[in-house]
Order: sequence, then structure tokens, then C-alpha cells
Amino acid sequence: MSSETRRRDYGDEAIPGASTIEEMLAQQPLLRFSTYTQLQVDALRSLGNEIRPLLDSSFSEEGGMNGYSLGQIYSKTWFWVLGAFEVVRTLSTGRAKRCLSDRLHGQAEAFRRNIARLRIPMSKQELAGRADVIGTDISFAHFNNRTRDIGFSVDSSAIWIRQMLNDFDELVDSVTPEDVLCDLRDASRREG
Repeated sequence: MSSETRRRDYGDEAIPGASTIEEMLAQQPLLRFSTYTQLQVDALRSLGNEIRPLLDSSFSEEGGMNGYSLGQIYSKTWFWVLGAFEVVRTLSTGRAKRCLSDRLHGQAEAFRRNIARLRIPMSKQELAGRADVIGTDISFAHFNNRTRDIGFSVDSSAIWIRQMLNDFDELVDSVTPEDVLCDLRDASRREG
């Protein structure tokens, strides 16, 4: 199955081509891990599908910027970052490790570490591990007219919005039924 088929935003419709539970789990394997996680992933994909066209339309051919789009991009990206961090935090817990393949768990952990660099300033308005209030760390600092991308500068390093969205999509698109070993609730019951 192509990633384009899996990446589709289904809205209120049933999953196209899924007439059985097995087919649905094959198309959206995270359902086996947690229905909530799959719903959150779907919401993040939908939000990402709103952010990308805003990035595209915010750059003019002359190199100028659309100020209204910038505000929309910032607010939607703020929600997206907070949500994406929570999804990958769930996927990278010790409990989740019992339910996911080593490959998927490791990739989720790597993505979590990377997005945390932006999530902490956005949610706490401070840099990770520091009590100082941030200055411009959650402001747009990088603009790439060629790729139509906007980046934040955190600890002198660029974090690009479109790249972040694409990396998340690649992570969840890479999930196969073989990556999901059990339901998260089953791992929790084994602990108790």
C-alpha cells in the first residue's frame, strides 16, 4: 500500500477499501495499539494538511510574506507541535516498548527528542533544562522561499515546519501491522 493512500485525510468517512477489521488494521496499524493514538494521528495529519497550503501561500514570488498567513501558520503549528509531541511521547514510553517493534519505538523516541527542542519553548516559554524565560526562540527566524518553509531558531539551530510535518508523516506512514505487537491496554494490565 502506498504512503499516499495511507496519508489521505478520511474526514468523517470510513476508511476506503476497508470492509473488514483486518483490512482496517492493515491500513491503520496504530488502531491495534490504541484507537486514541490513531485518532490523534489523524487529527495531526489533518492539521498538517492545513499548515502546508498556508506555507505555500505565505511566500510571494517577489520574496515578500503574507502577514495573515504567518499568524495562522504560527497558531496551527503551536497546536500541531504540542499534539505531535504527546503522540510520540506515548509511542516512546517503556509501556509502549512492549507493544511496538524496536524499530518503531526507536524512531518514535528519536522524533520525540527532536520535537521536544521546540515543544518545551512553545509550551513552557523556556529552553529545555533552563529556567530562563525565552526571548525570540519561538519566533519565526528562518524563511526559505525556494522550499516555502519557515523555521524556528532554538539554541542556534533551525527547526523547519514543513520538514517537521514531513518527518512525522514518514514516521506514521512507516508503521506496518508487524510493528504493532499488542494493544497498549494489554501492556498496562501486565504491569499491574
